[in-house]
Amino acid sequence: MENDFPSDFELYESQELNSSEPLDRLSELPDSVVHFIFSFLPMDYVVRTTILSKRWKDLWTFVPYIYFQPKEGELDKFTNFVNRTLMLWKGKKIQKFTIDFKDVYEPSSCTDLNLWVRFALEHEVEELDLDYFFVTLDDRYWMTQRLFSGSSIKKLRIMDCNMEVSGKIHWDQLKSLTINTVRWGQDEIDKVLSGSPQLEILIMYTSEKMSIHSGSLKKLFIHFDLHNHFGEEIDSALEIWTPNLQVLEISGRLYCKFFLQVNVPSLVEATLHFSTPGYDDLEMVMVRDFFQSIHHVEKLSLGSHFIKELSAMEKNDLPSPPLNLKRLSVDTYIGKDVLAGILNLLEISPDLSILEIMDLRSYEDGSEFFCRNVGGNFKSQLELRDSFNMRLKTVTITWYVDSTSMFSFIEFVLKNASKLEKMVIQAKPIDSHPPDLFFEIAQKLLRMPRSSPNAEVVLRRLYSEDDSSSIDYS
Repeated sequence: MENDFPSDFELYESQELNSSEPLDRLSELPDSVVHFIFSFLPMDYVVRTTILSKRWKDLWTFVPYIYFQPKEGELDKFTNFVNRTLMLWKGKKIQKFTIDFKDVYEPSSCTDLNLWVRFALEHEVEELDLDYFFVTLDDRYWMTQRLFSGSSIKKLRIMDCNMEVSGKIHWDQLKSLTINTVRWGQDEIDKVLSGSPQLEILIMYTSEKMSIHSGSLKKLFIHFDLHNHFGEEIDSALEIWTPNLQVLEISGRLYCKFFLQVNVPSLVEATLHFSTPGYDDLEMVMVRDFFQSIHHVEKLSLGSHFIKELSAMEKNDLPSPPLNLKRLSVDTYIGKDVLAGILNLLEISPDLSILEIMDLRSYEDGSEFFCRNVGGNFKSQLELRDSFNMRLKTVTITWYVDSTSMFSFIEFVLKNASKLEKMVIQAKPIDSHPPDLFFEIAQKLLRMPRSSPNAEVVLRRLYSEDDSSSIDYS
């Protein structure tokens, strides 16, 4: 039986046809929706929307999201536009204020920048994003002192500027802070942390050694770029004393001696992707002490440097502390020294259930930052652990198929992981590989003994991130 009622489409069509005036559906949108749309657009585009709807003629003057992004070579025009826009703005409170000044910044712009930041602070801005570009350190924008009393700010991002705090900082509501290539010292760091009692997330790109003491931090991300340009014996140190920290990430490259000390009793997740020259055996002691300090973490991601230090520790009879790991991710190049370090981690992490190995052969071969031969005889190390029982349930391995040691490692895992549920092997081909190599790998996998009768093994050939073929060996 047919439905006598018109469909939604027919009803909509008849309303539009019978309407005496054309529908202005843009004008029917709630202010909150329009403001949300505006939040994704630079302010010059927001102003242009006045031609789209009658009601939008003045709506832009109340938008709580203000985003300025100039075009290269139009500094004067951009400055006049910003000043004019802020003069016409009628809102009471700014939710987010962004200045992306990296294409046109000149030292002569400092006065205008100070006025714009002050405008945002006077309107109780909650999220402030300041991105500048500098040619030399002396040309950098010096942050206005008024910023340090911005008690309304909840999220702050500062890129490429100088910071000198003459008094105290009052960031009473600040929850998240991102600092990138900002020239500051330990005194400024101490003032920031003491003046931000609610700070939970700190993201830093730095070339300074530092000490971080905070009772409120929950997530800390530090990217180092420490250079030793003159071949001098210089040292750098990072101290972290954060009792409530849950997530820690340290990355970058250091070309000098580096000392790391942490006190992070609440840490759950750690990512360590930084390299040092590996000057002497003192670094092995530092790594051992560091792992002792984070023995309770459940999720750990490591780069090749830390893995190879673990290999060196074992070779030098320096015991590794037991870990409480549930998940381990390793981003590195695949070599005997790295696999030996992973083997060490498996042994000291009895509760590990998820293992992920990513071969980064295209990025580095590992020789630049670590020249010691730490791998030893990898096969003999496997034989020493022949009866080792692992609790691994899921293993994912992505690697360029030119390492015989990796086959030995895979065979070892299949033989000793009695609770293994799934192993995914993603093979990246190299141009010199024969066309039938993929099937040779498959045959090797089929011949490998397994201690887990229900283990599923999936072999994938990766051509690119989105293009792969797979064979399932359950």
